[in-house]
Amino acid sequence: MKAKIIEPGIYPKRLPADIPASEAAVYGMLAEALPDGWSAWHSLKIRTQKGDYAEADFVVADPEKGVVLFEVKGGLIEKRDGQWFQNGKPLRPPLQQVHHFRRCLLDVFEGHRLSAPPVGVAIIFPDMYASDIPTQGDLLGVVIQGRELQYLKEIFLELIRTALPKNVPYPASSGWPQFVHDLWCECWPLEMNLSRKVRQDMKTRLRLDESQVTVLGSLPANRRALVKGAAGTGKTLIALNLAIDQAVSGKSVLFLTFTEALASELAKQAEGTGVHVRPVGRMALAYLRKRGLKKEEEYSPEFWTMVMKKAAAPKRFGKPEKWDLIIVDEGQDMGEEEWRFSAKYLDSQSRLWVFLDPDQAFWDDKALPAEFREEAAVFILPRPYRCPPGIQALADAYLGKPFDPEAVAASFNDRTISIIPVPRSEHVHPAVAHEISRLVAEGFSPDEVAVISLRGIQFENNIAHCQMLGEHEVVKATDPRAAESIVCDSFLRFKGLERPAVIVTDLEYVPDKYGVRMNIAVTRSLGVLRIVGEQEQLNADDLLSRLVMAGPGDRA
Repeated sequence: MKAKIIEPGIYPKRLPADIPASEAAVYGMLAEALPDGWSAWHSLKIRTQKGDYAEADFVVADPEKGVVLFEVKGGLIEKRDGQWFQNGKPLRPPLQQVHHFRRCLLDVFEGHRLSAPPVGVAIIFPDMYASDIPTQGDLLGVVIQGRELQYLKEIFLELIRTALPKNVPYPASSGWPQFVHDLWCECWPLEMNLSRKVRQDMKTRLRLDESQVTVLGSLPANRRALVKGAAGTGKTLIALNLAIDQAVSGKSVLFLTFTEALASELAKQAEGTGVHVRPVGRMALAYLRKRGLKKEEEYSPEFWTMVMKKAAAPKRFGKPEKWDLIIVDEGQDMGEEEWRFSAKYLDSQSRLWVFLDPDQAFWDDKALPAEFREEAAVFILPRPYRCPPGIQALADAYLGKPFDPEAVAASFNDRTISIIPVPRSEHVHPAVAHEISRLVAEGFSPDEVAVISLRGIQFENNIAHCQMLGEHEVVKATDPRAAESIVCDSFLRFKGLERPAVIVTDLEYVPDKYGVRMNIAVTRSLGVLRIVGEQEQLNADDLLSRLVMAGPGDRA
């Protein structure tokens, strides 16, 4: 191998504007900590001859001793019963991804008939400051948390020494730092297709803020508590974290949701923690089944109304088991029968914490019990994070809040939002299929895409009744395959869930509460939003007609 001389230092030479805050913090500290003659690269991507793909957050090279690969995990990192969690969601073991990159890097060296230097791995938790930070055997000595990151320059050499493997049998090929640099040059700047932009933006936005941390710390002191927040303010994340913390401490915890799809998703995240997640309707049906109800289950509003009324009837079937804590998510959807049924599981010592979004209340006859409102401590989550600013601005406008045209215009210009008009209603579903294909071409995987109808599932023309949209198989949110598939369902059944790419459709069939329906559907998007509808319906929507007719420079 012909040796070249690489200029030492960190690459890129300037901090990229679009990297997550956690990685930006590491970039600054790493640039200062690098010893003379060393090099470091941010976001090195490689693909082996076998087709394996991998990416490392940071790669650091000591030209005399070897390479250390750094994985950066921002946010709240926890380990419970052997399972890792990041901001309350299941996480692969922290070093799993970086070990995969290490194997791929060694394969690339071998494919070029080069002898690789020693390659070690380490991890950084920049947002963690606890003294009892989670660890396991393979992390000992190679973990840096937020407090230590401030002193990276002082501890850097010892960290590298610990991370590098010992007794590597073959000397590395000369000039190997230049080879690593050449690999980095092949992939920088980042290939920022739409899906990658969305994922980078999500990393930056979806973190716990001060108000959320305050709720996490203050809520356990209250027997009755009400947490209010708009869509995307972190209500479900906080609720699940609190539920798990209480269950781990030995409390019996029941987590109630209104929809089955949300209950299924949360049950997966809480698996093995002791939290019991149940949709309130199905729990009521199980309650009645144990007490002799034989009526066959029907998929109709009338059947479930009957179930809730019977289950909520006072003293009819005796006393059920009691829970130390009941958490209710999407509480604005719970009606009188749901609240009376839930109260059967409470005693004088039980705690009840309710999370809700008043703006997304869909039924006029559903409200919190007056006695709960009078007794509960109230917490407010003021800032939404789920949606990009333009999508949030559009969602807010559907609730009659002040319109932010500049944010929406920016989202049109960067393709975060697109509106797709079609001439007639029979063209809508094929147009949705085409948009799915475009999202897939942009790098989105099936489990990152959702199609949301503004109509209820009982409506026969609801797109959710489709099993295929073009060449794409779609499933309902309650389908066991939903976690790895494109979901196509109604706005109510998908409520509480989210996907990086969301397509909203069936606008032409909406009979009432159009603004609330749109707000619920639009706020399911973590990254990009596509609205597909008949031209006539788009014209009838004051917001969308203004945006469709305006040129790119006129939308503000």
